[in-house]
Amino acid sequence: MIRRRLRSLGFGCKAMIYFKLIFKTIDEVQVPFFVVSQFHASHNHLLCPLKYKEFQKKSRKLTLHQKQLIVDHCKINIGPTTSFRAYKEYVNGYQNIGASLTDFKNFGREIKCFIGQQDAQMFINQLQQLSETREGFYYAFDVDADQCFCRVFWADAEARRNYSLYGEAVTFDPTYSTNRYNMIFSPFTGVDHHKKSVTFGASLMSRENDLNFNWIFEKFLDAMGGKEPHCFFTDQCPAMKIAVPAVFQTAAHRLCMWHIMQKVPEKVGPTVAKETDFVSRLNSVVWDCDLEPSDFEERWFGLISEFQMEDNGWLSYMFSIRQRWIPAYYRDIPLGCLLRTTQRSESENSFFKRFENPCGTLVEFWLRFQSAMDQQRYRQKSLDRDSDHSLPQTKTLLRLEIHASTVYTHSLFYDFQQQCVDSLHSCSAGDSSRDATTRFLDVEDMFRKTYTVALNPTTWDASCSCKLFERKCNICKHIIWILSGKGVKKIPDKYLLSRWTKNTKKMPLYDVNGQLMDDFTASDVSKMHISTAWSEFYSTLTLLKAQPAPKVTELIHLLTTFRQQLQPVSETMIKQQE
Repeated sequence: MIRRRLRSLGFGCKAMIYFKLIFKTIDEVQVPFFVVSQFHASHNHLLCPLKYKEFQKKSRKLTLHQKQLIVDHCKINIGPTTSFRAYKEYVNGYQNIGASLTDFKNFGREIKCFIGQQDAQMFINQLQQLSETREGFYYAFDVDADQCFCRVFWADAEARRNYSLYGEAVTFDPTYSTNRYNMIFSPFTGVDHHKKSVTFGASLMSRENDLNFNWIFEKFLDAMGGKEPHCFFTDQCPAMKIAVPAVFQTAAHRLCMWHIMQKVPEKVGPTVAKETDFVSRLNSVVWDCDLEPSDFEERWFGLISEFQMEDNGWLSYMFSIRQRWIPAYYRDIPLGCLLRTTQRSESENSFFKRFENPCGTLVEFWLRFQSAMDQQRYRQKSLDRDSDHSLPQTKTLLRLEIHASTVYTHSLFYDFQQQCVDSLHSCSAGDSSRDATTRFLDVEDMFRKTYTVALNPTTWDASCSCKLFERKCNICKHIIWILSGKGVKKIPDKYLLSRWTKNTKKMPLYDVNGQLMDDFTASDVSKMHISTAWSEFYSTLTLLKAQPAPKVTELIHLLTTFRQQLQPVSETMIKQQE
């Protein structure tokens, strides 16, 4: 066992002072007094010089601001040591901190000790408080037979609104632990109008089994008003294979293609994987979204036959469940190809990992999760501002491209722009025919592949055999080429899906019961005022650096007086909460 090494400034030092408690009768009342009974003033070592005063216990005391700084840094996974170094930059030197690195570390340890065995209860209390103070906040938790906390799901109003706007395709990937209890963090992730990851809700569970998955999926649907996604992407976890169809009645359950294709070299053997082009050719077949099911099956069987892989059991099994992972079989599902893998979830998990600590408590996890969500939503708001207040540069003279730059977010516009450029350089006319209401026009691309566009000349509604709009809700180059040739100046309403437009976030927010919810709460307004106060405080300090000392003293006096006025009120509120 490693023991702490103790140090002393002097051995055998006789310096000491003893006090003795005595009682004296004053007006027939026993009054206690302390008197000095022994005193030795001489030391056999040097006393602490003035230059070491900052290390003396009397001179070291964490201020309320320093304690809050440690807590705030904890939210972004910054420990006490880094907090100590950062604070040194705030006050221009270690000598001005007023506390030691050990004091910072001890406070962090005291927080964990305070949480102690109440960790789960404090975590649930936080969720309960949010449900009472924030409209639209949903949470549910459960305990096992031993009354131990085993699973929880939560989603705030913003997450639920995002799901109502962008919830056509959802990925769910429980991949890693984020706390000292090895509870598995599992976010529900989708794609927003900027093609960035967005979190619809999150959960913690004690283990990956069908019982936990069933419960979490049910709570997810409950929070979202029973609205199921079109596609629900997971990995090949056997427990989820049972849970997903048991809960989701209409959602198409799709498997992660990337995980499956990563297994191919192992399943076909090193000889085939390394000495032939089987893997690369299989990838070209599997990932091709333009293939119809019959075309895919023809190319699959041709490849299997060429490399004599008919007896490979794994490939035979994967072909038998091809409807669950091959894009050719869900080309008709709206936004079915927007997400083909759980890499979106894994990317989001990687994002959350920057904020998490596997040794942390549930309370610390919650603080860091909120910080991560703040960053995600700040990024989305920044992109909203860019789309609202700027127009991207166009590359063609097509009126459709100019119109798209005014209605689509920048991310989708650039995809549309590429289709416009391709329509001018790679499309040419083929045969045409018509019936009573529809014209059928063949469009040939640069690869000599022909696609058929069905066009209604009255409404300008069109559909293409490439099914890009059905798969990703983006207009294909073939339709753009036809519409431009017909002199259409604006994108038809059919293609202006609200999920890709600049105005999608300006819709009013309702909860699952149809009640209008405010975007800001009293807590949000308070945070804005605190932020303004911090800004004014640091701006004032910056100006004071060039001012004479009396000005600094005046500010210190004002702040001290104001703090002393607030302290009794704060202490009373804390006692009432306890």
